[in-house]
Amino acid sequence: MYRFLSRRPFKGLPLSASRLIHDMRPAYTAPPSYNTAFQPSNSDAYPQLLRLPKPRQEATDKHDGESVGNHETSREVNDYDVLFPDIKHETLETIVAEILGLPYLSEAPAAEAKILVHVAHGYTHGRYGRTIFPLIVTYKDEARWVFFIHDSGCPQTYLSDQARKALGIRPDMPKSMVTIGGHPSPAYKASTGSHFHDINLLGTDFCMVHGVTKVENYSKRRARLHFDRHVDVVQK
Repeated sequence: MYRFLSRRPFKGLPLSASRLIHDMRPAYTAPPSYNTAFQPSNSDAYPQLLRLPKPRQEATDKHDGESVGNHETSREVNDYDVLFPDIKHETLETIVAEILGLPYLSEAPAAEAKILVHVAHGYTHGRYGRTIFPLIVTYKDEARWVFFIHDSGCPQTYLSDQARKALGIRPDMPKSMVTIGGHPSPAYKASTGSHFHDINLLGTDFCMVHGVTKVENYSKRRARLHFDRHVDVVQK
């Protein structure tokens, strides 16, 4: 049985705990793979962070719920912005990496990078109820473990500045063709001045093209993405 840890944001932690999170990188005992995800090697490092989640809240979205079709425009990409006050690059690199048992933005083995994911497993993070999925992103000859926040209000899929750099995507390229979990997809760069340039968002464009159905189990803090297949919504 996997255990999912609920973490409080840094602001509410004692100073010593905050320093511990920033100064301590998770230790990994097995090569990163889809099979080793959710097997954290250091799950008892922060006992003071174990808390039940507060009610789910949606991110503050400046897109105002505008309907998005199958074809994006440059205006839609540039105008979109969203605020995630509880997650930033350091959160993905430390807390989320420990929960998943995977080093963030680490190189993915060639065999893992070729896997076509049919069911992606994720978890519900923190008091805002973010669903996070670890997926391998491939760009040309580079393959990296990227942690995506699934955002049903986001019209496109975005890679963080750090993920783009790790994959070797040029800073001046606003759009790149990549594979995510083996599935081809465009990935965008957040516009200048946006509030989410250091996190990765899995948008509705990716989910629509690949027939993704999302299933969440709030009591167990688990989530799944099913690709092009019938979904049994009852999780055992």
